[in-house]
Amino acid sequence: MDDAQLVAGALAGKAGCCDALYMRYRSQVWSAVTAMGVPESAADDMAQEILAAVCLKLAQFDPTQALFSTWVIGFAKKAAAKYWRAQARHPALQSLDATPEECMASDESGPAAVYERKLLRQSVRDLVCRLRPKLREPVILYWFKELTVAEIARVLGRPDSTVRDQLKEGMRDLRTLAAGEAALAGAR
Repeated sequence: MDDAQLVAGALAGKAGCCDALYMRYRSQVWSAVTAMGVPESAADDMAQEILAAVCLKLAQFDPTQALFSTWVIGFAKKAAAKYWRAQARHPALQSLDATPEECMASDESGPAAVYERKLLRQSVRDLVCRLRPKLREPVILYWFKELTVAEIARVLGRPDSTVRDQLKEGMRDLRTLAAGEAALAGAR
């Protein structure tokens, strides 16, 4: 059965149609939210919630406006943006406990250096969470997921030039945020 038949069946109350849509789109939704920087630990639950919402809102789907797959991925993008907005308001406390491997002293660094790097990574994550969503998405995909500009443009459905501009603007905003944080730290 194709998507249109499954949607029609689900709207008609046929058993198994929503389950079939769930199975068909589970991995795509999971990939979309992880591509937006959502941690894998949260992506599983998020994908399940997204697909449940899709099944509840099937009556709102208009096949003249978009493909079903595009509509579903739109839910995923909105959920990822909502996740990052929540993170910006209430950043999750990351454990600063280093694993034994991270604390192993090497010729270049000891546990103190490992701890400093971990604090720096957390500071950068916190600053990125404070970016506006339209800038946060490309920054996360470029710097943390190591996607190219062309790949980011495909994932976000934006032109390459827009992604390049948003990356530049995001980096400029990050520098401004970091300078503000440094000024606050110096005032303390």
